[in-house]
Amino acid sequence: MDLSLRVLRYVVETADCGSVTEAAKRLQVSQPSISTALAQVEAQIGVQIFVRHHARGVTLSAAGQRFINEARLLLNHARGHCKLNVLRPKISPCAFAYAVCRRAISFHICMAAARSSR
Repeated sequence: MDLSLRVLRYVVETADCGSVTEAAKRLQVSQPSISTALAQVEAQIGVQIFVRHHARGVTLSAAGQRFINEARLLLNHARGHCKLNVLRPKISPCAFAYAVCRRAISFHICMAAARSSR
């Protein structure tokens, strides 16, 4: 699975806004870019993250809520790493990679559990 931090931001912002259109405005990208990214993520992980309500926006599915929780943690780790590197440039990139890998493993376990509970 190849999920970039950019795509995770798209997913989290969409969840926070409850609307793909509003998320696109906040992120200053096109609405089709976000819609395409969301569809690709859902196809990659095999789980529906959002329940689409057409003109009324989107809400998270149960599996989507678990996905969002893990995505937020990954994004927070990335933000923390950027802040740490600004304050202490000698922080090892390996330490950051290790923390992200641990989160990713937790994420994959969570998503496997979500798939099996369908």
